[in-house]
Amino acid sequence: MNDRLHLPTLNTLRFFSQTPHRSERHGERRGKSSGGRMEFVDYRPYFPGDDLRRVDWNVAARSDRLVVKEYVKESGLPIHLLIDVSRSMGVGEPSALEAARRMARGFAYVALSHGDLVTVAGVGESVGGRVRVTAKSALPRVERFLADLAPTSQTDLGRSLRAYAYSANEAGVAVVLSDLLDPNGFESGLRSLVARKFETVVIHLVTPQMMTPDIPRDALITDAESGATREITWNDDARRAYESRRDAFFDHAATWCAERRIRYARCRTETPLLDVFFKELRRARILV
Repeated sequence: MNDRLHLPTLNTLRFFSQTPHRSERHGERRGKSSGGRMEFVDYRPYFPGDDLRRVDWNVAARSDRLVVKEYVKESGLPIHLLIDVSRSMGVGEPSALEAARRMARGFAYVALSHGDLVTVAGVGESVGGRVRVTAKSALPRVERFLADLAPTSQTDLGRSLRAYAYSANEAGVAVVLSDLLDPNGFESGLRSLVARKFETVVIHLVTPQMMTPDIPRDALITDAESGATREITWNDDARRAYESRRDAFFDHAATWCAERRIRYARCRTETPLLDVFFKELRRARILV
């Protein structure tokens, strides 16, 4: 996925959703309506002529400055793009993190093109920063946020996804982009999203090096997550044992997700993005 996608090629795609969400009140998904919930999104400085009813007087009392609350009217499907920023995501060429950045950019474009609401967050040991946008004109904010993401921590998907699930203003479609290489297991974090009524999607990112490791016969191996090292002898027996564990891990991830109605797609990081979006993600009923 080291090609840069020409975004307008994705105009025919949209997110597939199995269940309605509270914010679907008007617009493309539900037909026009005068309804729509107003949600607070940010503060900005007060300017003469602003409606005084929107001034936050509690902030004014604490800081001696006037700020105005800004709101948006909810109308589309909430799309949450959750990107694993653990250390292992930075390993490989192309790395899983680079693939996640490029896929998230495409996902955000698809969602915003159909009036959906997009939140992008980094998850590792905890929830990092996040950006929330509601219009396609704000896509550069998403691109800047993605460019700043870097692998910085060990994985704790259980804790970080649970924290995100409980802090999000509204459930919707949660797309987790990860290599799933959590020493404690990826399952508890995904279970938290499902329990909080998120329609959960897993994009399992796999690098060429994970498929075919390039290891000398006698090697010192470093775990990308923990930093622990150990000596191994890489021969035919070691390769077969590795491939067996790798394939068992793939099968477990796919089966575990299917049993919980979590849509799952395993994507190679070197696959061209057009093939990923128009073939693999459509085949998995993530996009239609």
